[in-house]
Amino acid sequence: MRVKNRITIRAPRDLVWSVTQKVEDWPEWTPTIESIRRVSSESLSVGSEVWIQQPGLQELRWTVV
Repeated sequence: MRVKNRITIRAPRDLVWSVTQKVEDWPEWTPTIESIRRVSSESLSVGSEVWIQQPGLQELRWTVV
């Protein structure tokens, strides 16, 4: 499955990216993520993968594209 979404955020790109790449913190600020873990310890970039557990859903492997 492939899901795409686009939004506009009125904040500096570096600030947005610094928050986005800290995937382990996502469950603290969004109720749609119960847990998340990286497949590898590399920094988040194209090709990076994480396992995400969302409420009511089976755990899924997400890939940054």
